Amino acid sequence: MMTVEATADRRRCAGLVAVACVLVTGPRLLLHEFWRDEAWLWLVVTESRSLTDLFVPLGRSGQGYLFPVLCFFAGQLSSSPRAMQLVHLLLVVGGAVAFARWAPFGRRERVLFLVGYFPFYEYAVLSRHYVAGALLVWLACAATRARRPAAPLGVALALLCQTTVYGYILALALACGCWIGRW
Repeated sequence: MMTVEATADRRRCAGLVAVACVLVTGPRLLLHEFWRDEAWLWLVVTESRSLTDLFVPLGRSGQGYLFPVLCFFAGQLSSSPRAMQLVHLLLVVGGAVAFARWAPFGRRERVLFLVGYFPFYEYAVLSRHYVAGALLVWLACAATRARRPAAPLGVALALLCQTTVYGYILALALACGCWIGRW
């Protein structure tokens, strides 16, 4: 059980990570040129008139529905690809805050992990569904440590199944690990 000071320190660290994440990742997102798969997703999102129109090309793409649906709603507000990048930035900040707040490591290890290659570039700059998967894995791991993990863990795992096939495999592994840990 964490002390009140440790919890407050983790909250401060998560807040600082959120501010740093926005300040460092925001400009990198704006300067990043879309890769073919990012541009394809945005074209599919902007050409879809409804969610059912969106699901038809996604059914053949091999990716889940969570990130494209979030981009679809952002596309209803703006036709600029920056809308997809804003959704991505929100997910990046959420993932960084979740990791900084609940990861069972020291402050230095949490920050060093977040500035590693995958969290700092692959998940932060490239507007793909990976960041949603990372965020949901970290939230699911945090939920397993809660007193009553059923509802938050179930929501995180259900949404994780909608990211990629790897997200589905991770959701099964996390559910089995939680079940074995409780058993």
